[in-house]
Amino acid sequence: MSDSVRWFMKHCIVCQASKTARRKPRWPLFSLPLPSRPGEMVAFDILGPLPTTKRGNKYVLLVVDLFSRHAIPYALSADEKTAQGCASKLADDHCTRWGCPVYLLSDRGGEITAAVARDVYRLPGAKKRFTNSFHPQTNGCVERLNHTVCQMLSHVISAQQTDWDDHLLPCVYAHNNHVSKATGLAPMEVHIGRYPRFPMTVLGSQKLVSGMQSKQRDDLISPAHERPASESLQASG
Repeated sequence: MSDSVRWFMKHCIVCQASKTARRKPRWPLFSLPLPSRPGEMVAFDILGPLPTTKRGNKYVLLVVDLFSRHAIPYALSADEKTAQGCASKLADDHCTRWGCPVYLLSDRGGEITAAVARDVYRLPGAKKRFTNSFHPQTNGCVERLNHTVCQMLSHVISAQQTDWDDHLLPCVYAHNNHVSKATGLAPMEVHIGRYPRFPMTVLGSQKLVSGMQSKQRDDLISPAHERPASESLQASG
């Protein structure tokens, strides 16, 4: 009886199509330590394609600090959405402004895995790490922010949707100065160490808010340095 069942399951078309074999991953899985300070681990992703703007931009390279949640967007044209273009934005612009991260986390897009891109990533001494295949949750911080940026842009762009790059920086700036549930502070405050100055500062209430948040930032970063290395998130590379 058991032999008949095995023979039937082996030759059943429905079983062969729906029941896939469990295979070992091509690359060994390993753990990445959680970031303990701003600038230690940076994740990025490419958003698009979007409607082509008057400047010729069609994509957004979104770079997010995984500790502070501070985001920096780069509008890209179709010609710039290449391995060299994306890597140059990170090496020539991001690293010169904010310093070189220890880890760079991204998905396995062709612009990221190309040989020329890997060469550029090595220049600042960053360790490149990739998310698990077909598992965007590993880079969930950036994926969620992609959705948030699209929602914010939808409220301010024109009917033709060809001016989204005019509103990209203000929208991300609003995100950076909105209190994050992950830290209880604004990403800008955690990232640069002070509360940013707004036009409303002239009202006189800025000093109190800044002082309170600066104290909370110190309380946030100090325990992070003491966090054991065993606390980690899964990724593969």
